[in-house]
Order: sequence, then structure tokens, then C-alpha cells
Amino acid sequence: MLAQVIIFSKDRAMQLDLVLKTFFKCCYDHNLCDINVLFKTSSNRFFKQYELLRERYKEVKFIYETNFREQLIEHLSYSAYSLLLVDDVIFTSPFKINDCISGLEIECDAVSVCLLLGQNTNYCYMHDVEQKVPDMYPVISTPLLKYKWTEASHDFGYPLDISGSLYRTYVLLSLIENLSFRNPNTLESALYLNRTRIQDFPWRLVYPKSICFCNPMNMVQDVFVDNRVSKLAMSPEYLADLFDEGFSIDEEGFLNIVSNGAHMEINYDFRRLEHNERISIGQELPYISCVIPVYNGAKWLPYAVKSLTAQRYPHMEVIIVDDGSEDETLSLSHDISRKTRELNVKVLSQRNLGPAAARNLGIKNAIGEWILPLDCDDSFAPNFIHDAVGVILRNPQVNLIFSDLKEFGYKSGTWEPIEYSWENLLRQDTFPYASLFRRYLWELVGGYDPSLPWGPEDWNFWISCSSYGLVPYRLKGHMFYYRTHEVESRYTKMLRHWDEVVSCLFTLHPHKYSISTLLQAHSIICNMCTETLDKIEETIRKFPEFPMPFFWRGLVKEKNGQLLESIVDYTKAAKLSKYNNWQPYFRLYYVYSNLGKKSLALSSAFNAIIRRPALSLLINQTNINKGSVNINL
Repeated sequence: MLAQVIIFSKDRAMQLDLVLKTFFKCCYDHNLCDINVLFKTSSNRFFKQYELLRERYKEVKFIYETNFREQLIEHLSYSAYSLLLVDDVIFTSPFKINDCISGLEIECDAVSVCLLLGQNTNYCYMHDVEQKVPDMYPVISTPLLKYKWTEASHDFGYPLDISGSLYRTYVLLSLIENLSFRNPNTLESALYLNRTRIQDFPWRLVYPKSICFCNPMNMVQDVFVDNRVSKLAMSPEYLADLFDEGFSIDEEGFLNIVSNGAHMEINYDFRRLEHNERISIGQELPYISCVIPVYNGAKWLPYAVKSLTAQRYPHMEVIIVDDGSEDETLSLSHDISRKTRELNVKVLSQRNLGPAAARNLGIKNAIGEWILPLDCDDSFAPNFIHDAVGVILRNPQVNLIFSDLKEFGYKSGTWEPIEYSWENLLRQDTFPYASLFRRYLWELVGGYDPSLPWGPEDWNFWISCSSYGLVPYRLKGHMFYYRTHEVESRYTKMLRHWDEVVSCLFTLHPHKYSISTLLQAHSIICNMCTETLDKIEETIRKFPEFPMPFFWRGLVKEKNGQLLESIVDYTKAAKLSKYNNWQPYFRLYYVYSNLGKKSLALSSAFNAIIRRPALSLLINQTNINKGSVNINL
């Protein structure tokens, strides 16, 4: 998507519901946006209310806050334009995201479009004073006006709010990548202290009449306790009581209100939701879908299924996915499905595409809200599911459950993963692949990536999930049994190519790793062995819609001096990539520079920098003008 909305929320599901209802009614082109809620809760009760909203608003991505700074930077990078909101914003008037984007494209020296301000906002609530509305001028071909924030006061002179402004993402990223903050309040404070860094963007854009306002009904942060709160205050706990009783804030009374400031006190009216409008999440036992990909594993498959029937958990299905096996796997799977009475066993099949694609197919056809991957030669202790379900019922915020690992077969051993943190997971895998996780994580990240040579698709999957808020729980004991084999396995092949594997994995996350780490990964990939390059060629044939195999092959061609061929691969990778992938453009910049194509190098440099502003330290006009640049491979 060209644009996205990021809403910050804590313990205010009732008020967030109002934000979403009024936004969808007032934003006439909201289908142009990805809509994200980055939320935090202080109790299980508040968390369950956000889970209800997750069910109610299927088009909205709910992201549980575990590392605010890193999650925000990651998600900001997904779109060229970002509208930041807080959960006490109320939309009152029609508007279009496309008008805002057009205004910023026309007014290149405007920092943002502020939806909270307009010619009507002559009162500053936070200081309780009248404020002067600055001179405003039309923005051609749009319904917007512009004013100079550098010459304005009070709300009009506050250029970097996160309550209701749309920004060019690269402007925000260039500011916050070097700032320290831990929540929305400290972020806004840090932005305010660094406002002089955006003096080159002296203009702000607004609608003639403000589009929304903040209703300061209560306070959930404990950073700036002197912030002004409404005399009509309703505590988050009181609103949570009403939410649990089936009430909702009536949005109709807010539509077409004209506020006199960015903040305005106004009472809420409530209505009880009709029965067909309500969604409930009870304490019923969770349904679990266990997905088993199989390639030539008929010898081991019955043991894996037996370990699942031994769980004696009735609310579970088993989905066996035959990955183009050449042995009797498919016929045996159907036989297991017919004879297994304790569990619902489904059988699917596909041509040989690898375990990641097989897992994706199984999960796509699963009905459980919890997913449990299991390879055909591995198994679980009999009480794994029982203990995991107990965790689910006691801890609704937990979305991943795992245990320590015990090896058996050719060799024995154990693995106790290090404690999970954002930083630890980037350095090494902290979960077994056979961990129980909520299905919505798979939906949010788009499934397992099958393009990695030799694996490890599970570690890559957990890294992707961390952006959406991993809340793991470790069961006591070694309850996952991992079979080892005497002959070379997929795992041992992966270890033989470990440096290449890890380097490819790093490049799949262009904003989680430092630029220097990724450039070092480029250097390793371009020297990959023939066996790995053959694997990547095979991946391109199987998955031509995935961008990074083209990029990895392009690095090899660039190193070998096949510059024109590398341009083809880099261009393909750029076209197929999500917005945040700066790496193909960065490599195109170097290749075009070495070919003396200055205009193409400049265009590539621009596309790289707006996606990763810190690249401006490596890319400069001098290098391009020289017409020759060291490739750094």
C-alpha cells in the first residue's frame, strides 16, 4: 500500500472502537490504506477487549506492543506515507487520503498534513488560551491550505504531533532512527525537542475545516501526568465496564461537529449493541490444527500421528500435507485418515515445493485458531497439549507456546533455547519450529517464506512475527522430541551452508538489521558456492513471485562483472518487493554508477534513501558524478 494508518492505543478498546468507526465513515478512500493498531494493555481484561475488536475489524491489523521503538520503525517502513493517530481521536468530517498525498507531492517543503487543525481551531486546549490562526494559502489542485508552522504559535507551531497527521514516511524515519523513546509520549517529546531538524520543511497542510479532534476523556500514560484531562472524565475502567456489558460509544453524534481546537471536551453517548453486532470470546477450549508436511516420510509418519492421538485432546485436527513424495506417503496418509478415530485427520497434496510451502497449504486449510507445526519424523510428550491449553486459558495475551527440545535417534542431546527478546531473536533462533502459535500471526506475516535456500524458514517466521508482538511461554521440561538421522538431512545441509543461509535470512528483513550488517551479508551472498546458487535457481523456477532469490542471484552476477544481467535481476526484485526493501535500489545505484548512467543512478539512490534514510551517509552526489564507484563486494 502507498499509505498506512498507525493508531497508538493503551487500555482503551472502547475509545479505539470509536476511532475506527468514525475513520471508516469519514475517510472516503480508506481502502487505499493498511490500517494498524499498535496496542498495549495493563491487564488480561483489557487484552480480551482488544481481541474482540480484532474479531470485529477483520481489515485492521492489531499489533501487540512488546518493543515500541523497534516495532514502530519496522512498520513505518512499510509505506511511503503514514498517518499517525491516538485512540482518543474522533473523526467528524469527510476527507480523502489521496488528497493529503497529492498535497504533499505538490508542496515538497511541507512536513505533514495535520487533520486536527483548520481555520476553525482558534483555541489551544493544552494551554487553555486563544490561539491565532496563521495566514493560510491554497494548495493548487487540492482542497487543502498551507501555513508556515515556523512562524506560528501554540498548536499551529507544533509540527510533529502523532495524534492526527499524515507524513512522508522518510521524514519521520530520518528523525526517529537516531532518537531514544519507549512509548508514544516519549516519542512525541523527542520529536518536539528535535523539531529544528525539519526547518527545511517549514509548511504544514490542513483542510479549511479540521477533520478530527482529540477528546481528552482520560489518561492512561504515566509519563506526563500534568497533561490536562477533561472535567467530564470517564476512567478507562468505567468504559471497560460498559464495553463488557455490550455498550458502544454512539458515533453519530460526532459527525459534522466543528471543533474549536485540536482538543475539545465532549461527552460520550452510548448505545447497547444489538445481539447480531456483538462478538464474544469465551473460555471454551481452543481448537488446534496440527500441520505435518511430509516428503518421502512414510516410514516415520505413523509415529508422529501416534504422538498426537496420545495427547487425548478432542478439539484438534491433524492436516497431513504430502509434498510430492515418491514413496507411499500419500496412500499411507489416506489410510491413517480412515483408521484414526480419535482425531479428525485431513490429507492434502501438492507438487514438491518444500516444507515452508507445505505448511502454508496446511494452515490455509486449517480451521483452528491455534497452529502446531510438526515434521513427520518428530513427536511430542503426551502432556504437551494439556499443559499448553492450561497456559492459553490462564494467559490470553500469550500467542506462542513451546518447550525445550530433546534429541533422539542417531544421536541424543537437548536444546534449551535462550530467553526470547527482540535482540536475541535477531542473532539466533529462540524457539523450536514445533511451537504452538496463534493463527493470526501467520496471517499477519503472510506465512512461511519458501524462498530461503536450505532453510531455516521457522527462524525467519519467528523474526517476522516479532514485528506483531510475540508473547511466548516456555513449558517446563523437554516435551518436544526431535529425531536425528545418520544420513545427511536437510538440517545438516543447512549447517554446511550456514553463513550463506544466515546472510540470505538477514536480507529478508531490511529494517531490522543495521545497514553495515546487511552490506556484509551482500558480500557473503555474492561469493556463494555453486550448490547454493543452483538451489536459488531452482527456487526462482518454483516461486517466481518471490523477490529475494532474484536479488541474491543479482549479487552473484554483479560480483562476476555481469552488470547488465544484474540490473535485470535487481529490477525484478525491486518490482516484486514490498515497499520497505531498499536493497535492490541500493545495488542498482552502484551498478548504474559504474556504468556511467548518472540519471538512473540518481533515481535509484533516491528510491533507496526514501526507504532507508540513513543510506544518505553512503550515497552522495559526488560519488554519482564521478561515474565510477567501488562495488563493495
